Amino acid sequence: MIQEVGVVQGIEGEYALVQTERTGACDHCSSKEMCGMGEGGDYAVVRALNTAGAKDGDTVKIEVPEKSFLKATFLVYMVPVISLVAGGIIGGALHPYIGESMTKDSLSALTALIFLVLSIFFVKSVSRKIDKDTRYIPKVVQIIG
Repeated sequence: MIQEVGVVQGIEGEYALVQTERTGACDHCSSKEMCGMGEGGDYAVVRALNTAGAKDGDTVKIEVPEKSFLKATFLVYMVPVISLVAGGIIGGALHPYIGESMTKDSLSALTALIFLVLSIFFVKSVSRKIDKDTRYIPKVVQIIG
């Protein structure tokens, strides 16, 4: 389990908005700009399922199953990269059948771009389903103080 400690900044229905502090691991993360922990940012706000019944101002422990976190990370980062590479390879392989209307490199670049765009739509579609799956949602598991 990935666990963090933070302070509840607000409640939205069954969710708590938890402000967590930046850790040393954040310094090396390539996505720190996305979560508000980039240059000058010392915290991130995480939307977590409030299973512990925390209130505004409570210090809480939140957790996310590591397996779920890794699956979601793979989906967001690796699926587009794999699609881009696959599109380029397929474009190069299709060149003999397309004829001389395009160069091999142009066809590879075009199919790579098409595959990348399609993968982004795929990731968005799957992420909508994941957003509703409680296995992927951080949870407030304990009120510390």
